[in-house]
Amino acid sequence: MEDRKLVWKALSDTTRRSVLDILRDGPATTGAIAAAFAISRIAVMRHLAVLEQSGLVTSQKRGRERWHYLNAPALLGAVRDWLDPLAEQLGGSLLTLKDVAEAAMPDPTIDLAFEVEITATPEALFAAITEHPGAWWSSAFLSPRAVGLTLESTLGGAFVEEWKDGGQLLATVTAVVPGELLALSGSFHLGAGQGLAELQLSPTDGATTVAMSFKAFGPIPPEMVERFPNGWRTLIGDLLKEHAETGRVVGIAAQTGEKP
Repeated sequence: MEDRKLVWKALSDTTRRSVLDILRDGPATTGAIAAAFAISRIAVMRHLAVLEQSGLVTSQKRGRERWHYLNAPALLGAVRDWLDPLAEQLGGSLLTLKDVAEAAMPDPTIDLAFEVEITATPEALFAAITEHPGAWWSSAFLSPRAVGLTLESTLGGAFVEEWKDGGQLLATVTAVVPGELLALSGSFHLGAGQGLAELQLSPTDGATTVAMSFKAFGPIPPEMVERFPNGWRTLIGDLLKEHAETGRVVGIAAQTGEKP
């Protein structure tokens, strides 16, 4: 530890740091080093003595000249001794933050992911999903008061279950790229729970692969936990697929007579 104190003492002087800068480019004689400064040769020699005492510089007499060499390992060792406790402290802080963040994020009550291939272009499929959701979204997955659905396919847009005398916000669009991505966050009839739905569309040989994921958090009735995975597979894998591929109205609009 005492050696490290000598290193930091040596580094505290600007002239000595300048000497190290000179030696960083290669060994140099006492005369060459002294010529780089406006101070006397004796003053430079005193600085060299401090640097040699700290271990940052070594020297060797060759003929009538003394050559000085930078001892980089001594400098690196001092820096490492200073940084290691800091790195350990920062690492511990980051691990603590990670633990807190993970503890704050509960496991999803519902965690679902699947893929469906639908014979339609991504653009046509995105239009089918967003422009008239009632054409494929079944009333079986809506409240008894529902008479239709609307979806504003813009960032912050509303996914609304329409009633005769009002309506209910099911989710809000949190991410959208027409023809590629649609993400929604909201209640989705989960009661006190909160759902996150994401549909990613990728072209595949004249068709589109829909990668569907859904996560839900919070207190959700057990029957809803059981119902939702099969419900999403029916909505996307059966009803949306049939509507997009054939144009048939198979959702709540078929019951209300609403035209797409």
